[in-house]
Amino acid sequence: MIEENKRTVIKLIQLVWNQGNHALARPLLDVGFVYQGSLSEAPMDAQEFLDHARSIRESVADFHVAIEEIVAENDSVVTFSSLAGQLVKPVFGLPPSDRVGSLPVVSIYHLRHGRVRDLTTLY
Repeated sequence: MIEENKRTVIKLIQLVWNQGNHALARPLLDVGFVYQGSLSEAPMDAQEFLDHARSIRESVADFHVAIEEIVAENDSVVTFSSLAGQLVKPVFGLPPSDRVGSLPVVSIYHLRHGRVRDLTTLY
């Protein structure tokens, strides 16, 4: 089950962040899914989270999430990742830039029956 949970999280990251394929990602999210991010004002449900991800991908050219480390225990998975890309639209109060930037991120996923029920991200 632990390895299965890791695979689910990796698949979710690939589909949502690296490919922008929300139709395939949606079934990986639990019905009561909740997202909380350190740069977000309020918790988000699944659709709000996917809209948030779409907005970020539209603001950052060549957006890519690289998983540096992944650890799992029981129904919890933690990833340490690097986000990279070039800001082409303002996002999180940052102006567009001609430089490629990188940002470290820690994300904590809790799963239930093979689906992500909540996600907390610290930027």
